[in-house]
Amino acid sequence: MNTALMLVDFQNDYFPGGKMELYKSTEASLNAREILEFFRDKKMPIVHMQHFSTYRGAAFFVPDTEGVKIHYNVTPLANEKVIQKNYPNSFRDTELLDNLKFNKIRRKPSYD
Repeated sequence: MNTALMLVDFQNDYFPGGKMELYKSTEASLNAREILEFFRDKKMPIVHMQHFSTYRGAAFFVPDTEGVKIHYNVTPLANEKVIQKNYPNSFRDTELLDNLKFNKIRRKPSYD
């Protein structure tokens, strides 16, 4: 398999009631859930990226808060990879590249 789905920062702080609500985040998560279900049905690899702020005095994505949790619309299953990150760049100081290489992930998905 050389295609995977990567969901980045679908976390409660970006949703209504969160510390940094984004425009139409709920709608975006529902669209993401449709794609997530497609990948689950096809048993294709899925990676969830979850941001944890390490900045002292951070306003959002603070560890041990509700805001840092992945939103329920795209909750990872036990068999799905969750990679924690501390920077906006999902590759910086994470295992993402190693995970993609290990799983031979090399291209964008085809929805044929």
